[in-house]
Amino acid sequence: MVSCPTRTMSHGLNLQISHYIIWFTPHPSNETYLQATRRIVRPGQKHVQVIVRLYNCPAEKSTYTSLDKKEDMQGTLMKALFAEED
Repeated sequence: MVSCPTRTMSHGLNLQISHYIIWFTPHPSNETYLQATRRIVRPGQKHVQVIVRLYNCPAEKSTYTSLDKKEDMQGTLMKALFAEED
């Protein structure tokens, strides 16, 4: 198990042999959250990846929901931008 600050994890680690990422609290930055979460989804990954998000109150759950919506919006925007290039 590795415990590290979110920013370190989002821009400094490759976790190809990891099985889990456990979020103990939501991070307010969507960019940092996505970068950190995607550290285990790498070329060469042979294990099932599990991302666990713990929350203690409705506000934390709401923050995770907000992060999910931002990710969906970013994906939609990227698809639209790449579709225009074709």
